[in-house]
Amino acid sequence: AATGGFKPGTYTAASQGKFGPVNIEATFSESALESIVIGEHEETKFISDRALTEIPAAIVEHQSLAIDTITGATLSSMAVLNAAAECVKQAGASDLPGTYEPAAPSSAVEELSGDVVIVGAGASGMVAAVNAARLGAQKVIVLEKSCTIGGNALVSGG
Repeated sequence: AATGGFKPGTYTAASQGKFGPVNIEATFSESALESIVIGEHEETKFISDRALTEIPAAIVEHQSLAIDTITGATLSSMAVLNAAAECVKQAGASDLPGTYEPAAPSSAVEELSGDVVIVGAGASGMVAAVNAARLGAQKVIVLEKSCTIGGNALVSGG
């Protein structure tokens, strides 16, 4: 089978994440990938959580492996995608039949004003924000691209 037309069943695979293999279990009907369950892994809690929940859900919803990775958890995202691709092969197909259209970039503009703007909510950015406030800044704005604050301190034991 090229795309679609699967051998029904449950298949397992693992792919290397940031700190070790990410194991998945994928269940197929004759025409679709029905579910993906994440098994054992050694990924960092909080950092990989979105990738390990959102990527499998998106693969099943869109029936596609062309899913965007999660910023800050790229290696965990890729581990799920690669393991899912292996399960698709085990189920007798070369790809999933669906398509995925990423969300269009936002064109929204929001104007903010403050005494100090800090880009990055890692350890240094947060210390800078606290010190700016202590030194008299009335309004401190901290911008962060990730869903969590802490930056590399989250994975360095800090």
